[in-house]
Amino acid sequence: MTISDTAAYLRVMRLACVLALTLLIAGAAAAASPRPSPISLGGMVESHGAPDLGSAPGRRGGELLRFLPRAQFQLGLLLQNRSKTPLEITAARVVAPPRSLIHQIGTHFHRWHVFKCPPGAFCPAHVFPLKGGAGRPRPFALAARRYVGVELDFALGSCKDIPGANPAALSRLRVTFRRPDGTTGRRVFSLGATSIILRMPKPADCKDPRSTLSIDGPQRYESSNYWTVPGSTGDVCTIRNGMLNFVSRKYQTEISRAYSDLHYEEVTFHLDRFKGPGAYGDGTVKLIAAKRTVWRSHTPVVQVTKATKREVIATIEAGRLPSGTTRGIPFHITGTMRCSVR
Repeated sequence: MTISDTAAYLRVMRLACVLALTLLIAGAAAAASPRPSPISLGGMVESHGAPDLGSAPGRRGGELLRFLPRAQFQLGLLLQNRSKTPLEITAARVVAPPRSLIHQIGTHFHRWHVFKCPPGAFCPAHVFPLKGGAGRPRPFALAARRYVGVELDFALGSCKDIPGANPAALSRLRVTFRRPDGTTGRRVFSLGATSIILRMPKPADCKDPRSTLSIDGPQRYESSNYWTVPGSTGDVCTIRNGMLNFVSRKYQTEISRAYSDLHYEEVTFHLDRFKGPGAYGDGTVKLIAAKRTVWRSHTPVVQVTKATKREVIATIEAGRLPSGTTRGIPFHITGTMRCSVR
């Protein structure tokens, strides 16, 4: 091969490489511009369940969920058919990370009609009924431009599933549908602000007994047993010289954004003359936050239903006037106190 032939050969090879690179870039651009989705995902319509999804401030970009062993809850979302032809929605499931403590057990489709509230009128939130429970959905015929309510039913794992569990959020939803020509499609949506973030439990969260107390009052102190601090110990009693003392687990307050003692609070109860099961009205209930007593009540209504050497169970109500009002009283603490005796 002569020098001129070699030069010509190299020119041809360079041209071929440039052409191949151009085709590769064009192919990548085509792959990056998929067929427009005929369906779109709306926001959350409603959530319900024992773990109180979203009942306290979550992390940015999701709904914070408390762990309760084997508890079930539901999440309602909206899907819209944006195309000009009818579609049949066949399935909707979250993309769950491996070893997640959150398991989707069912899906239900609900009819949805856009509700228009007259200008200036007060209209309650428009939701669809949540059924709950396991089950596969029946295909749902969705007309053009119409909506369908999608109910996602979940169950949390058990305490034995906690070791090695994956803390990743449920952040994507996979929807499958069928077009009029019989072809099927699949779209994966980001749940965005509706992503489900599990507040990962610790072994102490599975220990019994557990009180079920609710604290109502100024927003910064509102909380309940649904928001016990992960790993918090408490719900213990001591009985000495005829006196009963109770200390609850620590609760995370509604405005808490970080795990700091400044945002923890606990309920204590003291009774001078404890005689076992019966009604009491002369004890003292305290709400302690940041190691400081922020409120106390000397006239709680307490009904002890069980008292043994190992456990005490009692219903308690503090901070409510006999008339049933709370005027002038900043706090209301109510629920069932369960404690192990030490």
